[in-house]
Amino acid sequence: MPGQYWDQKLGKHAAEDYYADEYRDYVATDRRRPMALASFHSNNIYPKGALVLKMLQDYLGPRRFWASLHEYLTTHAFGNGTSDDLRQAVLRATGENLDWFWSEWVYGAGYPKLDVTAAWDSTADAVTLHVRQTQEDTLKAAADSIQFHVARVFRMPVTIRVGTADGDVVDTARLDAREQTITVSGVKSPPTMVVFDDGNHVLKGLTFDQPTSWLATQLRRDENLWDREWVIDQLGGRTTDADAARALRDAALHADYPRTRAEAATALGGFPDAEALDALARAAKDTSSSVRSAAMGALGALGGARAVKILRDAWRQDGSYQVRAAAVSAIAEADSANAHGVIMEALATPSYREVIRHAALQAVFQVGDTAAIDAVESLLTVDGVPAQLLGALAAHAHASALDVLVRHLNDDRAGVRRYVVQGFAVALSRPNMPGRAAVLSRLEAAEPAIRHPGTRSAVQALLRQVRRQGGGQGGE
Repeated sequence: MPGQYWDQKLGKHAAEDYYADEYRDYVATDRRRPMALASFHSNNIYPKGALVLKMLQDYLGPRRFWASLHEYLTTHAFGNGTSDDLRQAVLRATGENLDWFWSEWVYGAGYPKLDVTAAWDSTADAVTLHVRQTQEDTLKAAADSIQFHVARVFRMPVTIRVGTADGDVVDTARLDAREQTITVSGVKSPPTMVVFDDGNHVLKGLTFDQPTSWLATQLRRDENLWDREWVIDQLGGRTTDADAARALRDAALHADYPRTRAEAATALGGFPDAEALDALARAAKDTSSSVRSAAMGALGALGGARAVKILRDAWRQDGSYQVRAAAVSAIAEADSANAHGVIMEALATPSYREVIRHAALQAVFQVGDTAAIDAVESLLTVDGVPAQLLGALAAHAHASALDVLVRHLNDDRAGVRRYVVQGFAVALSRPNMPGRAAVLSRLEAAEPAIRHPGTRSAVQALLRQVRRQGGGQGGE
């Protein structure tokens, strides 16, 4: 229950920051293969588990939620508990049967994907929202014959907040149909924003096209980080809209939480220089390293002489490893022709978890800086990333990178040999790369001369795998 912990320890924004990361993780996992939360070898047990537990807390309210957990934990102390044991504990503690909640969120796969439209009727003093659930149950049985189902209708209460010049109008409704209409009455003046699922109490995907002015107002006023992130994503797609740029600039410079400022700064990277550059120059001096890092990435996307100067200043002067690494990556993007000097400096700069060197290695690949190969070779003892970079370069027909890999197959250091085999695996992992045939030929030729039995066995196993996959020389 990390979210609940961070809520108590650092406040609601820290908890929402945690849940926003879990949401991204879960959506990416669900995109690969939707699975039920309570299933054997579930691929989403941590991210979806956290999000569903938060939904349960929001639905029950703090008193009933903690009473239910107390019932569950005391009943099963020093023993085992199941998902259904928790449902029964909720029933005993609250008297409410949540079979429907468990069926949709615990034993079912997927999540609701909501398509919302809204219109204000000045005659009826009401905002009407049309809500469609568009998720489809297209899942088929997997190789293990296990089949999960996505509910055609997810049922949950939802809050709608309509902002007006006269104050907010808040109403609640229940999602309970594939398509339904929700009417918010008492809206006597034009809406300044319409927030669907105010407070973000429902795990969902949301499509809700709105005027820029509504979105800008929500970004300025909404306290929930997920809602802000969603709004920033909508505004970020409106790169020719001056009002969208203005709202993002305001958020990048003045939002009360670093995550929001960072997301807004990132979005500004897609806007014209005239709309974004001044704000990003200020964001590059933010007190939060995450915001400064985001500003680096956005400046790299913008490019131009002023952006490059800011990036180079950050590389030389910023006290954060994270920001300096972001500056290296951005310089490679914005000024690739002149990036070699910074790349070489970065390759020689140790940092926590080698974030700076890793950024430099990525930059070597990004700009095709083969003049840095000797420096990359000197880092083979650090970790596996330099060898993986050499493998990627070899696959792109950079002969000097392939020479380094072959040379170190007989390195006296076991760790280096292990990393080099990983580099060959990277080079051979993608068919149809221009240098793959040469990589395979050189590795086959080198294999009999490998002195260390463990390394030779690893190379032989890699070659067998490539041949099984039809990647021998005849397949090129």
